Amino acid sequence: MESTVLILGSGHLANQAVKKLNKAGYKTYRVPVSKFREQEDTPVDETSLDYAREVLEENNIKRVLAVFIIDDNDRTNLHLLLAVLSFELEIPITISLLDERIAAHVRQIHHRVRVCNPAMIALKHFIMELRLPSRDLQQLPFAKRIVHQAKVGMRRDHAIWALLAGFFCLIFIGTIFFQITENTDFIDSVYLMTSVITSVNFNDVTLHDYNFCTKLARVVLLIITWGFCLLTVAFVIEYIVHRHSESFVYGRKKYNLKDHIILCGLGRFGYPLAIALLKEKEQLIVIENNEDNYYLNALRQRGVSVLVSDATRPEVLIDAGLERAAGLVSIVGDDQVNLAVGLLARSMRADLRVVLRIYDQSTAKQIGKRFGLRHTVSSSALAIAQAIDWLEAELAENPPASSE
Repeated sequence: MESTVLILGSGHLANQAVKKLNKAGYKTYRVPVSKFREQEDTPVDETSLDYAREVLEENNIKRVLAVFIIDDNDRTNLHLLLAVLSFELEIPITISLLDERIAAHVRQIHHRVRVCNPAMIALKHFIMELRLPSRDLQQLPFAKRIVHQAKVGMRRDHAIWALLAGFFCLIFIGTIFFQITENTDFIDSVYLMTSVITSVNFNDVTLHDYNFCTKLARVVLLIITWGFCLLTVAFVIEYIVHRHSESFVYGRKKYNLKDHIILCGLGRFGYPLAIALLKEKEQLIVIENNEDNYYLNALRQRGVSVLVSDATRPEVLIDAGLERAAGLVSIVGDDQVNLAVGLLARSMRADLRVVLRIYDQSTAKQIGKRFGLRHTVSSSALAIAQAIDWLEAELAENPPASSE
């Protein structure tokens, strides 16, 4: 028997398998899915079993050490598993299945077939990365760290904060003014200024024979206070109406959750992670750009807020409550998109815990080194590492017969 591991499939998992197995000292031979197509544009799951068997025989399946069936498509993997099992070989077989219900059934009826679910294997690692103290925040200077932490609970509507600051400045200036002109103590001056703000008049102030400058100052103070009150009321009303009308006119809605997790991407990896986080009693907001996503309704029925939009847009992250979030996970099936989301989120909040799904480990290391995003998880690498552990355990328990 040859010491070659036959890898069936295309995609990230198959690429990781070749790298990991070669590094572990195994010879590998990879057969991509395209080899199983009888005709161009014919899906592998529509081909005949006989043709799949012919391809496997041509690639010496009867002489290999083990078989890894690890395409990115579950249906393809099941079709290839059926073809491999038809040879009735006593060799280790590993298959990747993302649908846990199908995976559980295959495990039950085929004890020698090892089923790995990359999503389920990676779940605990994503949750662990969210729970660990942020190394990136700890590396900031102390003063900057305090500033960033102070901003976490603050809403970043600068106009409102400017109005509040102006309001308190007005109270302070008016209080000092009454202390000088009315010869009152501090608390009485505060009372007089409060009377001006609430009733916009000087009913509690006895007019004396003031000089021109004092009278002018009192008139200016009255007009400024009156104008400031009108401006504040108008701004607050406009702000409230604008926020409520945005969701109807522009399709936008801002969520007011706090200490929640923002999950970007709701594919076959994102959905199990969302369920796991819900079991951990975490509050979630999901951002998914495909309105026809299969899992959207399932999460909505669980009461999860879902934004159908692009997570690479800053206004979408703001609507999702980035300034109040406990962390962000980007698990889109594209490393470049995940990196863009992570960098955008970190630029908007330097203290935010950001966890990215990055397929390639060398890419993940460079992202941590060059961009400071050190919390990355490669579900493919984790799944293949476990599959190799299974293979070595199987070979140690049942050593292959030596070829003559």
